[in-house]
Amino acid sequence: MKVSTNGDGRSLQQPVSSLMTREVKYCRPEDNLEKAIRHLWDEDCGFVPVVHELSMELAGVITDRDACIAMWSRGQGASEIDLESAMSRNIVSVKPEDTIARAHELMRDHRVRRLPVLGARRELLGVLSLCDLVRAAAEMDGSEGRSASIEVTRTLAAICQPVGEPMEISEPEPVMSMR
Repeated sequence: MKVSTNGDGRSLQQPVSSLMTREVKYCRPEDNLEKAIRHLWDEDCGFVPVVHELSMELAGVITDRDACIAMWSRGQGASEIDLESAMSRNIVSVKPEDTIARAHELMRDHRVRRLPVLGARRELLGVLSLCDLVRAAAEMDGSEGRSASIEVTRTLAAICQPVGEPMEISEPEPVMSMR
């Protein structure tokens, strides 16, 4: 995944579609929690979209945390819990044409590491994760790479901020280039 850059911050203006993961494993609302946990384990991820299979419309998401809390709070095993009752429904998402800068903003504001990418009918088109943003920043060179790395660090810092504590993120000092 090569990110086009020119040193003036345009990589943050690229569309989400340029970095999103397009082939995403998903579950259906009628599946049980065990199936979602199997996807979490097999795909080494912390998030599985839950979609209505025919329309691919997003119904919710299930995270590793959602799964643990559902089993603990109900005293039931994963095979006994309907996915629909354990999934998160208030989902922050992006459109494929939204900018990477907008994705960073949403991740920071809502303290999420992953954003479903939805089409006009709320159909799942992919997922943009903090990992996608980190890998893209790592591939960039020069001042553009530094800017992207700073943006990723600011996003991660906001996500990791303890609940209830305000996050103050200062603007980074400009980096002077000696060319």
